[in-house]
Amino acid sequence: MNRLHRLTVVTITLLFSLFLGSHALAEEAVMSDQGEAVPSLNDADNAQKSDKAEKPEPTKTLPKRNSATKDPLGSEQNGIVKVGVVDTHLLLERYAQIKNVNDILDKELFPLYESLRKKESELLRLREELRFDREENEQRNLERSITNLQRELERMSEDFRQEANLRKNEELYKIQKTINNAILDYANRNNYDLIIEYGLIYSKEELNITGQILEELINKEETNETK
Repeated sequence: MNRLHRLTVVTITLLFSLFLGSHALAEEAVMSDQGEAVPSLNDADNAQKSDKAEKPEPTKTLPKRNSATKDPLGSEQNGIVKVGVVDTHLLLERYAQIKNVNDILDKELFPLYESLRKKESELLRLREELRFDREENEQRNLERSITNLQRELERMSEDFRQEANLRKNEELYKIQKTINNAILDYANRNNYDLIIEYGLIYSKEELNITGQILEELINKEETNETK
């Protein structure tokens, strides 16, 4: 009977609160019936905001960078890559002059050159003889001799050209190998990380080590001559 009486009171109170347009009385009636507080919508929103404020987002820590890691060039990242620029064409030209390559080749190929000159002189002489009147058989034999000599001269000229190019390439290869070894030796002794060919779009003049390497080549050549 008491339970029914309290429910009736709650119902009347709710209707009265709705009639007045206030939610406060309805909430108090429900709380009086259940014996506990009922949170409002505003309280729920405030609770959610406080929960968010009380739970800070975890801070992200970046991995530590190892200062001793190496770059693709093999140098330490905390250091500076040492770069040198070399004009190999200039070294080849200057060192070939020092080695007197042209004089060596001229002396070596001189016998073949003399043979060519003799054949040319003989061919000129036969052509001069062809201007004089002769019998038909003699004239025909002379023309045949001139033709054969001219073919032989062309063959000898081609052989001479090939031999000269072959010997020149052999000497230049030796010089190029000597220059490359000098560059590598200089780079290792002076702790260079990179040696690049001269002729880039731009490079500072102080990076050019062509003069230093040429000086070492000259000193080495002078040392070999004194031995």
